Amino acid sequence: MPLPEQEMSNSKKVKVHDYSCQTWGWTYNFIDGGKDWFCAIGWGEGLKVGDQIVTVLRKTVRIRYWIREIKYKRDPQDMWEALFERVDEPDNPQEPN
Repeated sequence: MPLPEQEMSNSKKVKVHDYSCQTWGWTYNFIDGGKDWFCAIGWGEGLKVGDQIVTVLRKTVRIRYWIREIKYKRDPQDMWEALFERVDEPDNPQEPN
């Protein structure tokens, strides 16, 4: 579900999509990844390169990622495959050990 747009330092608005509470039709499945990136396949409309998503780690830590690449599938139309990169900002928590 989209969150309110956030201001960036260069006055450009960024749309943030909240995937921390996944529901039918608004979810993703992890494919591959590392410490600061991951690939996933998911469902939900309106995501595009330059937007951010919010995910949850271990049911408590919310982490934001940039959408670096996204490709929507033909059927169903809201299905996508994407590459995400961790947002490097002070208010984006680090993964717990």
